[in-house]
Amino acid sequence: MIDPVGQRRHFLIGMGAGAVGSSLAFHASAATSAGRAVPEVNVRDMGAMGDGTTDDTAAFNRATDAAVSWSPALERRIIVPPGRYRIAGTVHIRKGQDFAGSGYATQIDAQRASGSTFVLGRAQGVNENDPGGAPVRISGFRALGSAPRAPFIAVRAEGFSIENLFLSAVGTGIHIQGADGIVRDVIIDQALNGIVFDHAQNVLVGGFYTYLANYAVTAIAACADIAIANSVFCYSRYAAILFAEDGRSLRGLTFTGCSFLQNEQFDSFSGHVQSRASDVDALFTGCQFRNWPRLAIEQGAGRNVALTFSGCVFDALATNPVYTQASTSSGLATGLEGRFRFNACEFRNLRGAVAKVGPGARLAIAGGLVENCQTPLLVVDRAAGNVRVRDVAGFAKERDGGWLAPSWPGAAWRVVARLRDSRGRPVVEEMIVSDDGAQAPVTQHIFRPQMSALEVTLRLIPDRAIVVTAAMGWRLIGVETSTVA
Repeated sequence: MIDPVGQRRHFLIGMGAGAVGSSLAFHASAATSAGRAVPEVNVRDMGAMGDGTTDDTAAFNRATDAAVSWSPALERRIIVPPGRYRIAGTVHIRKGQDFAGSGYATQIDAQRASGSTFVLGRAQGVNENDPGGAPVRISGFRALGSAPRAPFIAVRAEGFSIENLFLSAVGTGIHIQGADGIVRDVIIDQALNGIVFDHAQNVLVGGFYTYLANYAVTAIAACADIAIANSVFCYSRYAAILFAEDGRSLRGLTFTGCSFLQNEQFDSFSGHVQSRASDVDALFTGCQFRNWPRLAIEQGAGRNVALTFSGCVFDALATNPVYTQASTSSGLATGLEGRFRFNACEFRNLRGAVAKVGPGARLAIAGGLVENCQTPLLVVDRAAGNVRVRDVAGFAKERDGGWLAPSWPGAAWRVVARLRDSRGRPVVEEMIVSDDGAQAPVTQHIFRPQMSALEVTLRLIPDRAIVVTAAMGWRLIGVETSTVA
C-alpha cells in the first residue's frame, strides 16, 4: 500500500521539468542510509561470465543477496563491467542497492527470459516490498529482448531511480507499482509498452524516448502526481499515451515539453492521446503533436475525464518530405462527460475538424490560432454540453468575401467586425448572431455609427456556418468571434 502522505516524498515536491537533468538527492554508492561507507560488489567476483552464452542470473542474485531478508547490510554498489550478460531468470535488486553498468559496453541479453528481468525493491520468492527509506537504483547499460508478457524492469519500491538505459525489442520496458521515483535518459526502441504506471505516484520522468512502441506510456489505475517532461514519442502503433480501459483515478498527470511524432502511418493508430479510463485529470503543456492519421486525442470510453492542453501545437504536416503524410488528421473526438480545455494552442494544417464534441461533453478553446484547417472546424452533437470559443485567431475563416464561423444547434456567436469606409477610416462594430435551428436562417443587423451608416449582414449558409459580409462602400478587414454563454 502506498502511503499518500509518506515522508519520503518530500524530495519530489516542487521539482519541475528543469530538475530532471539535475543531480539526485541520493546516491547509493556514496553512503548507506545510516551514513556508513557502501561496499562494492563486482558481479564477476560472484561468478558472472559476461560471455553472451552462460546464464548469469544466479551470479547477479548472489551479488544482490536476492533471497536474504532485508537489512541495512544489503546496501551496496553492484558493479557490472563491460560484457554481454545473458539473463534468463529474474534478478532482484534490493532497497539501498546501486546496480551500475559501465555504459553501453555493458549489455544484458534477455531474449530467453521467461519473467521480469529485473525486480526493484523486493526479495526473491517474497510478495512484500523491502522496507526502509533507502532508495534503489539501476543504471548504465543496454539490453536486448525480454519476456513478452512480463516487464523488463518491474518496480516494487518506494524510492527508486532508473537512469541511462537503452532497451531494445522488449515486451514492456518499465512497469511501476511504487512511488517516489525518477526515470531519466531512457531510450526504448521497439516495444509493446514503453512505461506502465499502475498504483504509482510521485514519479518524475525526463528524457524518455520511445520508437515503434504499441503504447509509449500507459496509466492503468490509482495513479497520482506523475510528471513526464522533455520526452519524445515516435511512431506509436496504437497510441502514444493510453489511459487504460476500465482504469480509474488517474490524477495529477502532467506532460511538459513532449513531442508526439507520427511520420510513419499505421492503420491501427487511434490517437496520440487515447483516454478510455474514468476519473482522469491530465495536463499537457508546451507539447507538439505532428502528422497523425485520424485523431490526435480521443476519449474512446470512460467518464469524468478532464484534459487540459496549454500552449500546445497540433500540426498535421509532415516534418520532412520523405515522411509519409497523413491524409486525415482531426484534433479531438470526445466521448461522454468529458471536459476539454485548449488554452493558447495552435491548430495547423488539419484535414478534419478541430473537435467533434459528443453528448454531455464540454469544450473550451481560448486564445491561440487556427491556420490552414479544413471546415467545419467544430462538429457538435445536439446533446453536447457547453462549448465556448474565445479570442482564437483564424477561427472565423475568410471565404467568398466574407468570414465563416462554425455553427451548430443552439450556438450563439458574438462577432466583432473590423471594417474601413471608402475614406479608409476604421470602424469596429459588435453584433450577436444565433442559430435558431432552421436550416438556413438569415439575420440582418444594421448599425449606424456616428460617422455614417453601416450595414453588416450575418447569415447561416447550408453547411451551417455563419457568414459575415459588409455592404457596398465598406471593406471588411477582420473578424473576431467568441461564443456566447
